[in-house]
Amino acid sequence: MLKNLRINHEGILPSFSPDITEYYLTVSEDINKIDVEAIPEDPNLKVEITGNDNLKIGENLITINVTGEDEIYNIHVLKTDNYETLNNNLEVLSIENGLLDPPFDSNITEYKLEVMYDVKNLNILAVPENEDAIIEISRSI
Repeated sequence: MLKNLRINHEGILPSFSPDITEYYLTVSEDINKIDVEAIPEDPNLKVEITGNDNLKIGENLITINVTGEDEIYNIHVLKTDNYETLNNNLEVLSIENGLLDPPFDSNITEYKLEVMYDVKNLNILAVPENEDAIIEISRSI
C-alpha cells in the first residue's frame, strides 16, 4: 500500500488516499512526461512506475505497482490539445445560510451541506475557473 503519491502537475482527482487506486488527470499537449513519486507504507517494498513518459494525445495509463503486496495504482492521463476548454473546475462555491463539509476546495467534488430546518431555498454562488464554462445546478437529495 502507498503512504504517499505525488506528481509534478496539479489537477489529479481524487485527492490521494492509500485506499483509492484509480486517479484521473488531464494535461495539455505540451506535457510529455509526468514525474511520479510513490512512497510505500513499508520502506522495504519496491515501487515500479511505468507509462509516465512519452505521453501521446488521448488516453494514457500510468501504472504504479507496489511489489510484494500485488497492489496496483493507476493514473488515467488524458493528454489533449483542447486543455483550456476541458477545465470544468470551480473557482468559487458558496451557499448562503449553509455550511459546506468539507470546506470548498476545487479538487473536491462531493460535499455535505448543513442548513437550518426552516430553510426552503438555497442561494448558490458557483464561479467556474474557465470563463466560457456554463454552470448548471440541479437538485439532488
